Amino acid sequence: MFIFKHNDKDISSLVERVSMADDVDQAARTCEFTIAYNTKDDLLEKEDIKLGDMFYVFYQDETKTPTTAENSAGGTTTSTTGETTSTANTSKPVEVFRGKVFYRERDTSNVVMRFTAYDNLIYLAKSKTTRKFKNITVADTITQVVNELGLILGELPTISTAVDFIADTKTGIEIIKQALGYEKAATGKVYSLVMSEGLLNVVLKGTGIAGDDDFKLTDDTNLEKTTYSESAEDMVNQIMIVDKDGNASSYVTVADQVSAYGMIQDVYKIDEKQNTQTQAGAKLKGITYKCSLSAIGDARCKSGYCINVKDEQLWGKFFIKSDRHEISGNVHKMNLELEYVGAADDDKKE
Repeated sequence: MFIFKHNDKDISSLVERVSMADDVDQAARTCEFTIAYNTKDDLLEKEDIKLGDMFYVFYQDETKTPTTAENSAGGTTTSTTGETTSTANTSKPVEVFRGKVFYRERDTSNVVMRFTAYDNLIYLAKSKTTRKFKNITVADTITQVVNELGLILGELPTISTAVDFIADTKTGIEIIKQALGYEKAATGKVYSLVMSEGLLNVVLKGTGIAGDDDFKLTDDTNLEKTTYSESAEDMVNQIMIVDKDGNASSYVTVADQVSAYGMIQDVYKIDEKQNTQTQAGAKLKGITYKCSLSAIGDARCKSGYCINVKDEQLWGKFFIKSDRHEISGNVHKMNLELEYVGAADDDKKE
């Protein structure tokens, strides 16, 4: 069961449709929702949701038995919005979205109002700054940017790669992604930014969704369909390395790809502050594999995390590159764009 709140007020009875979406390449998680609204109907409650108001989505699993702690606390719990909620017969509601309303629209031909809310990553996407980072770790770079722009850090792994660059009138997201790009070039590790209950978490690629180690999507339970494609359209298989005057000094080449698909070249200009071979190699791109699925919704399946999939076409552990969750009439469907990262967790155990 989903619970929708405007600030600290439960408006679930008014909400008709909710669509939550995210992408590891975009700035913030969005939540589009519609509520019943008719000024001519005196019996219909008229909820006044203004720009800047908060919108929350909670999920409460009615199939789970509440914990002893929840029952012993007098049958109630307090949500993140401060409202007391009964947990006598169900598990504690879990917050799946928290965001601020940035857009609203009313169409008089329909008895609804439409809204768009964004989580707090929107502030990293819209706010710009200028800073000089000299011999500072990626983790400290992220901390400085997040603190300056008013967000609160949650989980931040130890990312000790040192960086040295100037961010000139760049958004917080651009600066953090630039720093994480140096980390990827140096160690191969990839990180995503994910908001959870108002906290910004930096998540290592390969991290599974929380709450259920055995969770998987399978074609005989919750999967509806899967698709798979492969493409060489974005391939880059040779990098020309040039000096400050534009003279070619060397090349980084993937010979077997050049032989199979022809030479597709990009250029890297030497930066004395960076490792030339590492940065040039990071510009190479191989075959692009795309896979996606449609399934019964699970709110934990968010961009930046990994899930296990077992289907005739997709089998293994997959990174969620983008997600869209549609909720209407308490029916929850989701569409995920995936990237294969390895064997499924239970396959490794076997």
